[in-house]
Amino acid sequence: MLENLINIYSLFATLTGLILCFFYYVAHVRREYQLLNGFLLGDFLSNYYWVVFVFIMGDYPNSSELMAYFGWNVGYVMLFLLALYIRDQDARNYFHPLMLIPIPLNIVQFLLYIQYGGYFNNAWQGIFCTLIAVCSLQGILFNRRRAEKKSNNNTAYILLLLYVAFQYGAFTASCFAWPSEWSDPYNYCNVMQYTINIFLPVAVARIHGDRIRETKESDTADFRNTIRVIFVAVVIGVSISGYLLAGWMQSLLNVETGGIPSESASRIIMIMLFVISVALSILVITILIALSRGQMATQDTFLTEDDMPDKSNKIQPENEPGRGDTGTDDGSVIKAINRRWNLILPLLVTFFLMMLVVIYTSRQFYRISVERSLEDAMDKSSSTAEQLQNYMDTAKSVLWVTADTVNYMLANGESDRNILRYLEQETENQQVQFDENYTGVYGYIRGLYMDGSGWEPPADYVPSERDWYMAAVDAGGAVTIAQPYVDMQTGSVVISICKQLKDHQGSVLSLDLIIGYIQSVVEETDVSGIGYCFVLDGDGTVIAHRDTQMNGQNIYNYEYGSEIMQNTQQTMDGHFEMYVDGKLSTVIVHKVMDQWNVIIVIENREMFADVNRVLVMNILTFLIVFILIAAFYSISYRREERSNRKAHDLRISEQQKSYEAEILRLEKQSADAANEAKSNFLADMSHEIRTPINAVLGMNEMILRESDNHRITTFARNVESAGKNLLSIINDILDFSKIEAGKMEIVEAPYQLSSVLNDVSNMITFRARSKDLEFHVDVDESIPDSLYGDEVRVRQIITNLLTNAVKYTHEGSVTLVVRGERTPHPSASQPPSPKGKAGSSTHLPRREKTGRSGRQLSAG
Repeated sequence: MLENLINIYSLFATLTGLILCFFYYVAHVRREYQLLNGFLLGDFLSNYYWVVFVFIMGDYPNSSELMAYFGWNVGYVMLFLLALYIRDQDARNYFHPLMLIPIPLNIVQFLLYIQYGGYFNNAWQGIFCTLIAVCSLQGILFNRRRAEKKSNNNTAYILLLLYVAFQYGAFTASCFAWPSEWSDPYNYCNVMQYTINIFLPVAVARIHGDRIRETKESDTADFRNTIRVIFVAVVIGVSISGYLLAGWMQSLLNVETGGIPSESASRIIMIMLFVISVALSILVITILIALSRGQMATQDTFLTEDDMPDKSNKIQPENEPGRGDTGTDDGSVIKAINRRWNLILPLLVTFFLMMLVVIYTSRQFYRISVERSLEDAMDKSSSTAEQLQNYMDTAKSVLWVTADTVNYMLANGESDRNILRYLEQETENQQVQFDENYTGVYGYIRGLYMDGSGWEPPADYVPSERDWYMAAVDAGGAVTIAQPYVDMQTGSVVISICKQLKDHQGSVLSLDLIIGYIQSVVEETDVSGIGYCFVLDGDGTVIAHRDTQMNGQNIYNYEYGSEIMQNTQQTMDGHFEMYVDGKLSTVIVHKVMDQWNVIIVIENREMFADVNRVLVMNILTFLIVFILIAAFYSISYRREERSNRKAHDLRISEQQKSYEAEILRLEKQSADAANEAKSNFLADMSHEIRTPINAVLGMNEMILRESDNHRITTFARNVESAGKNLLSIINDILDFSKIEAGKMEIVEAPYQLSSVLNDVSNMITFRARSKDLEFHVDVDESIPDSLYGDEVRVRQIITNLLTNAVKYTHEGSVTLVVRGERTPHPSASQPPSPKGKAGSSTHLPRREKTGRSGRQLSAG
């Protein structure tokens, strides 16, 4: 359980580190991220291959060291190159004796590991892990000497050193036995080692202070985010697809033989997972190369500074993308990468689609061909077993008839001489009627041995101790086949068919057959000219074999004997795979008389030779078609490139025009800025003028309150009237200035409609009476008094409208009509505002203000 959890975590941690490092690389194309991506990619390749195989097959991959450790071995090299690359220039010639500590330690570790084999892998890993540790210690000691204990490089060095330490801890722990998996340090060292994979990209990013999101330009950010999403989707999608494909292939290829897994299925799945891992690595490497070359290709895609008409006065537009780490234009990088993706991405998609088609069609063809081959082999074994069954049934019938006749003679009291004469006569008849394989009938009758062939047994011959006699007694009157034996005179394997008689004296009758016919059937049995056949009895004795020297031998005497007997007993009628004489073979088994087994052995290499040739041709055809597609597509791409280069000159002239247009735009922008400054000045000045006017009006109000002199109060009222008119003009100027400067603000707050109407009414009534006009206010009673909006602006609008109405009305009356109108609104916090109408021809503009009652007001 713990091991499975650690396997899942190792795969997750490596994938997380790979994705994180790729995100940094998209934002900052640096060599450090390329090397770190190579390490994480190699680590992920072997981890994915190993973990998925364990989950699918339930066992460790029994594959070559190349497939099992390829990714890890490549990862060590990348990690060593990373340790070299991040060193300071001055640290490369620095030496300290402590740097050499990993060397003797790793020699001891190597001597410990080498006893378990794997010389190349142990040497490879030991050398590169030692170099990584030495380089990391060199960097740490150099920074310490320079008193740079907090150097950005130190974090990466420390993590690299810890990675090697935990890896060696895991290797060392695996060399010893532990009470349980929970006490095994190997598991905990593995967890720490793969946790470092997550933090390594962050540590490398600290060296330059990189961040994943560096620029804020929308085009750049969108493009980079798209690349990241595509990368994550492809990596995770291919990983999951590989797992599902491996599970599907396991269910098809794993031949069910009583719980014994198919070794060919295991090998095919191992190869398939390795191919998927390598294909995934190639995909990631292709993306990295495309991003890297996209940076270098920018100078061929866009204008350089030398192409500008006037370098000294070159203007950079406001919307021009910022500069990246490499000093190239981000927009140029994006467009250059896009152009390369236009070539690479379709080819990648085509490659993977064609690969899936080839895998699917090859798998279907392989399955159908294998099933057909197995069906042919099963049919052949069945027909062979039927031949032998018929042959042996005939012999059993002959013995049965002979035994019934002897039982009849015994019951009638026939003499021993007559019984022996009958056995001799029956022996002659069988050889004439059937074939020479019938060697004669014999038996132990009434305590005497009688042989129809005339054979005289030696003096020490005891019939009751012979296999044929004991087998007949054990069968209890049924016809049975005794243990085959090798005839001492002819060297042939002899089969005894025996039956106990009914005289209750222990009499037994037996018929001997030599295997001439069975041997000929076995030698003629094959499957389309391949494979060979042999017959085994239940105890493992070889009755007939293509190699006649094995006849009569026990199969347990051979290296594969116990395995083939065990599988045969479990399989009954069916097939299984195993190694026979060191070659992986398919073994087909069929029962004969519940005592024998017809076995056909076919070497897989021969059985599937035609299938493999077709599969190879299918793969070669796929590669040729893909190469042709890539060639034609590349030719088209090159032509497009030449067209782009021809259009480059046109872009120069167009950029000249764009440059001149930019000059005009900036001049217009300068004029707009001057106009805006004027508006800002008017707004500020209007605000400053209003302050002293308010002070004058305030002092004038004090005069009106304190003075009793009619002449002075008259002057003061004139001052008040003139001041208010001036203040109104200043307020209007201020509002227009604010509107022009874009500083007008609407301040919303609860207010009382009655208060506003009362103040406006008092003000307008005085002016109306001075012109002999009547002023009326008509308010709808259903309108709530409490409203929500900008009271100052509402008061100002109504006042201006009514003032104009009084000003341009010469006789009659002016009426303010306030009405409410209910309208739907998205939220209660935005109620409609009142609108007013003064006279019959002046209307208050509609304002988007709402009252708490949810009604929209109108004034007329």
